[in-house]
Amino acid sequence: DTVSQTITVRQQEEVFFPTAFTPDGDDRNDRFVITASGLIDLTVTVFDRWGRPIRTLLGVNNHWDGRNGMGQLVYPGVYVYHVDALFESGYKFQRSGTVTVLR
Repeated sequence: DTVSQTITVRQQEEVFFPTAFTPDGDDRNDRFVITASGLIDLTVTVFDRWGRPIRTLLGVNNHWDGRNGMGQLVYPGVYVYHVDALFESGYKFQRSGTVTVLR
């Protein structure tokens, strides 16, 4: 007699979320960029301190340059983001966090 069991092992997806950036035009740390390998779809919504959405980014090649939906630079401070991500493996990922805009 033989007993068998299938075990599926899923690789842990690693996602990097910066905690701060400086959109001051010096080409160093000017953008909020979420990076991960195997990422195939990404939606990021950024909220102001009152909880109003100020920017939504669609696609894995997008980044936040510190501007609101009208193209104006936001004030320095802490902003909340919400991320919906999809990986090649089919794994769906959601996360909310904060990022600080510095000048």
